[in-house]
Amino acid sequence: MVRVRVRVAAAAGALLWVFAVIMVITIPVIVKQQVAAKVQIDPESGLAYTMWRDIPVPFYMSLYFFEVKNPQEILRGEKPVLEQRGPYVYREYRQKSNITFHNNYTVSYREYRHYHFCPEQSAGNETDQIVLPNMLALGAALMVEDLPFALKLIFSTALKTFNETPFIKKSVKEILWGYDDPLVDFLNRVLPGILPFKGKFGLFVEMNNSNTGLFTVYTGANDITKVHLVDNWNGIKEVNYWHSEQCNMINGTAGEMWPPFMTPSDTLTFYSPDLCRSLDLVYQQSGWTFDIPSFRYVAPKTMFANGTGYPPNEGFCPCRESGVLNVSTCRYNSQVFVSQPHFYNADPALREAVDGLEPNENDHALFIDIHPLTGIPLNVSIKFQLNMFVKAVRGIMETGNIQPVLLPLLWFDETGYIDGPPLHIFYKYLVLVPIICEYLQYFLMILGILFILIAVILEIVSRKQQNVRIDPSNGFAYTVWQDVPIPFYLAIYFFHIENPDAILNGEKPSVAQRGPYVYREYRPKGNVTFHENYTVSYRSYRQFHFVPERSIGNESDELVLPNMLALGAGILAEQFSPLMKVMFNAAMKEFNQTAFFKKTVNDIMWGYDDELITFLKKLFPNLLPFKDKFGLFADLNNTDTGLFTINTGVDDINKVHQISAWNGLKKVNFWHSEQCNMLNGTAGELWPPFMDRSDTLKFFSPDACRSLELIYQRSGRSYGLPSFRYVAPKTMFANGTVYPPNEGFCPCRESGVLNVSTCRDNAQIFVSHPHFYNADPVLWNAINGLHPNEKDHALFIDIHPLSGIPLNVSIKLQLNLFLKSAKGITITGKMKTMLLPLIWFDESGNIDGPILDTFYTFMEVIPMVLKCVQYIILALGCLILTITAIHGIIFLNQNRHKTSSSKNIGNKSADSRNKHV
Repeated sequence: MVRVRVRVAAAAGALLWVFAVIMVITIPVIVKQQVAAKVQIDPESGLAYTMWRDIPVPFYMSLYFFEVKNPQEILRGEKPVLEQRGPYVYREYRQKSNITFHNNYTVSYREYRHYHFCPEQSAGNETDQIVLPNMLALGAALMVEDLPFALKLIFSTALKTFNETPFIKKSVKEILWGYDDPLVDFLNRVLPGILPFKGKFGLFVEMNNSNTGLFTVYTGANDITKVHLVDNWNGIKEVNYWHSEQCNMINGTAGEMWPPFMTPSDTLTFYSPDLCRSLDLVYQQSGWTFDIPSFRYVAPKTMFANGTGYPPNEGFCPCRESGVLNVSTCRYNSQVFVSQPHFYNADPALREAVDGLEPNENDHALFIDIHPLTGIPLNVSIKFQLNMFVKAVRGIMETGNIQPVLLPLLWFDETGYIDGPPLHIFYKYLVLVPIICEYLQYFLMILGILFILIAVILEIVSRKQQNVRIDPSNGFAYTVWQDVPIPFYLAIYFFHIENPDAILNGEKPSVAQRGPYVYREYRPKGNVTFHENYTVSYRSYRQFHFVPERSIGNESDELVLPNMLALGAGILAEQFSPLMKVMFNAAMKEFNQTAFFKKTVNDIMWGYDDELITFLKKLFPNLLPFKDKFGLFADLNNTDTGLFTINTGVDDINKVHQISAWNGLKKVNFWHSEQCNMLNGTAGELWPPFMDRSDTLKFFSPDACRSLELIYQRSGRSYGLPSFRYVAPKTMFANGTVYPPNEGFCPCRESGVLNVSTCRDNAQIFVSHPHFYNADPVLWNAINGLHPNEKDHALFIDIHPLSGIPLNVSIKLQLNLFLKSAKGITITGKMKTMLLPLIWFDESGNIDGPILDTFYTFMEVIPMVLKCVQYIILALGCLILTITAIHGIIFLNQNRHKTSSSKNIGNKSADSRNKHV
């Protein structure tokens, strides 16, 4: 049998190898064919065509203005001082129209742009007033510089007549989208042709609701390497703005998408109608953008270098300092220069000529993250700056003594990134599927090599998966039990008393929740001892450390709370003789004891000194269970929860973690029925594996002095792992009247609270859910400031049902003090009988970090892989059987046909029969 299994495994491994080799050869071809079919500009290509036609990526244009802070000083020849204002953000809509396909595998279109202001993303409004150079007046002054003196005089007079100053204050909206200026009409009348426009003047007045020209690009239908490449723009193959054939070339795409199958050696080339030239971006690094592999392309330092620094750029001259592009030849001879923001990557002399510029790569470098397989951009940030050359023009008095300088006007960041449904669809079809196909071939290849070991691996992993016994040799499970790796936090919420005097006069208490005050909880185990009866004993120690960064407040915060020690003693003193009551009242007065006091969080939690403790110890030696400080959690920090003895599960895995004894007892004696005194379930850390929805989650709580039982609520997933959520039933703290099995926990009050005085040295302490959630409404209606709700106040445990390991825990309980007016005890005043909430806490923890990764690998990934392997083996087995059956049928038909042919042809030769067959 073993040999048969080995042969089957070997045959299956060989078959997998064959499949893997076939996939290695065919999958790259298939992927390339599919990508080529999907990214060409074809209405039938689906996603890529839809993205090209109606770009789903939200584009935003963020504008930053350089406000001039010293205009008068500039006129006197001093250095300009600038201050950046913005951003002013506009949502940019891009819509293609006039889409026409041609027979030469090209398509023509016009792309229109619309801009809408986004005040919620802007650092200001369109009405903001900004001081900038008077671009119209100063630009026109440069244009008339070489005209006869008489014309310059007319121009200068016109500037004075129309109150044109070298620097103007205009709103953002006017600067961008235009404003009326009588100088425009004057110049168009006196010097026809000097201005290329009529009407309003603005930096972007021609951009909104306009198109970028008629683009004709290749569809890629005949050659996918040419897809999106520009064939012509406005009917021309090259522009004529520049002074060399290379600079006038229209290269690359229209700047939206690029051909697929890119490599790091490729450049990202596109033609920009706004800059009147083609631009080349260079590969910088590989990475991931939105979980998609990407190449980052950036501007080379030579992009705007002058001809001296980079000879191929000589055709873009006449040039100034390196780092700026003179676009005057395509902008009606206006002295406008383009650069990167703050003159980033430009000659330092440019930024040193003005104050207020701070170029840096993080804020001012442009980039495009592109998916190399498809050529589709994933994240885009195109940043450019507009600069104006200004200087004093002889004969134009308004230009004063302005020194020649390139004065920055504004810079913009045009951004967009793939997101939402397009990202999901893109990732699914163009990233995930090719990756799966690529890795599947390697997976099959490795699987073929390891196939013979599958049975052994399956057995080993199955043992590890199910072996959650408490055994030092058990590795992972024992480590999880011994040193619980889950970080636990104790979040404390206090009920601050807002009307202490009114409560003493018998009025309704008003409380305000304060907190949380969060403590990191450590739970090291000590005294671990294994026994021969398959049990182990240990003590679980607790240590608490304040975590200020998670807290709302500090341990030094002062809160008003009931004087638990004095009021508790006062209620007990009600049974004293009249003489003893007089002594008690005198002691309260002597020690300045009041019904309500103000203490710090640290005092309330971990204890404070009180002379009353010494007095009560002397008067009633057995009254108090502690010696020194008094605090709610004074006996919890750096203490253990008792000696637990639990089953290791070595003899019976279904009993693992179940309590055998606590402090040597098989049951407690705090309560009044055998059922209530039972030690049920585990110690509340781990549970037996293989849980079912019908199971309950039981554990013994030393703090509550009883066993608790949580019930199944729903199934789900926690941190990628399947989980069962268990919650407290409404009957957990129900009284005996509402839920008879709880009669043993009485004497009881209203339903929803547990009287723990029998295990808390007769202190009148009651436990409930926070804000009396799931309790009798009488309880929380008696207090102002309580708002019980399931989301904030219901406890739960999310548990991994296969292993019994909790994934997410939130145990929420509230401590309440019983108060009343004690006859003859003055400190209790006229208080109504009530349960007054003191604090509630949320003890929470969740599996995370390396332990989650390890747990997920062993409990989910490997079993899932092995299950998939089983189905693959089953499918391959069926395939092999099907192929065998088909070959068998063909073989039988061939033999039947051969036999029939032999009978019919009788004495034909053997060669003829073989040929026939």
